[in-house]
Amino acid sequence: AGIPCRLASKAHAWEAAGIAEPVSALKILEGCAASRDLLRVLATLFPDFPQKDLADLKAQGRRHGLSVNGLMAETHRTGVKNLSSGASKSLERFVNQLTDLETGTRTNTAPEKLEKIFQWLGPFLPEADVRTKETIAELRRMAGAFGPDGRGFTETLALCSDPDFCKDSSEKVSLLTLHAAKGLEFPVVFVAGCEDGLIPYHGADGSCADADEERRLFYVGVTRAMSELFLCSARTRKIYGQTRQQKPSPFMEELSRSLKKPAADDFSRKKPRQMQLRLFPDNKD
Repeated sequence: AGIPCRLASKAHAWEAAGIAEPVSALKILEGCAASRDLLRVLATLFPDFPQKDLADLKAQGRRHGLSVNGLMAETHRTGVKNLSSGASKSLERFVNQLTDLETGTRTNTAPEKLEKIFQWLGPFLPEADVRTKETIAELRRMAGAFGPDGRGFTETLALCSDPDFCKDSSEKVSLLTLHAAKGLEFPVVFVAGCEDGLIPYHGADGSCADADEERRLFYVGVTRAMSELFLCSARTRKIYGQTRQQKPSPFMEELSRSLKKPAADDFSRKKPRQMQLRLFPDNKD
């Protein structure tokens, strides 16, 4: 409908293409990276790096109990068994580039390191859209608070929770899960999918694992509203390719009647009738 919106999610922010790669590179520089960070940066710089060689590289680190930086030092010194010649050359180039970057940023602050990393990886990253640019700006703003403590910055990124990405000043609709809504409040809240089977959630066998926990989660959702609350349900819903008849959530029946105001039966908006435009106006003479 053209309504500005955003996903209030840590995973959506830091795992997006164009963001995840520089963050992983910073972790490698700071010596706190996981194997997935190494594989992510390698795949960015060398898209043709064989998947088998990536798996062998990861396996060697696990086999010898090496950290990512220890693995880089070890492979630079002794190589990786069964690694193809092309992968070995790419890995050597990568280690040399990383060594130069580490040497050149040793005295830099976290924002400066981040900037150097964006310059290094920039040509290999996808073109940033509006949402990615906003996240990069937020990333730089956060880094500014850590001065030379780049490791502390990466640890803070890992500890961020979903609500940390929800700012009241943003002129956008926030899309978030019921779990992520804890601790937040909004003037107007829409809870979508208030249907039996979704709220409470039923498994494939039709059973609800913990009805009390599902009720508490629903309570979290409805109490996020400061002024207006809309509980939305569908009569039919397509799930896994099958159209199913849906019933309203039983939790809605537990709400006091004095609090509820039923909506109109039909929310469907009729589309305007299509009209054939004329190339020339009618001749009224």
